[in-house]
Amino acid sequence: MFKMSSGVINIIPNRPSANDEYTPAQRQEIDTQLAIARNGPFQGPFDSADEMIAHMKGSLKKRTAAKRTSKIPRAESSVAAAGNTSSK
Repeated sequence: MFKMSSGVINIIPNRPSANDEYTPAQRQEIDTQLAIARNGPFQGPFDSADEMIAHMKGSLKKRTAAKRTSKIPRAESSVAAAGNTSSK
């Protein structure tokens, strides 16, 4: 397709419609997934940047606290295995 405007010729490609790419069943499945995604787990909207920063810092503290409690403490037997017998 050609389009002329003030002495300039533009070549515009004819692109196929996206409606022909999916069957009605596939389109329904995609629309269902998009509707679920709109309701999905996301944070916000926040009224200000300060609220967003406070939320991010709070969630960061929760994650670091969870990581600390989930770590396995080092066994005290590893000190004895290293040959440190200075307790006698």
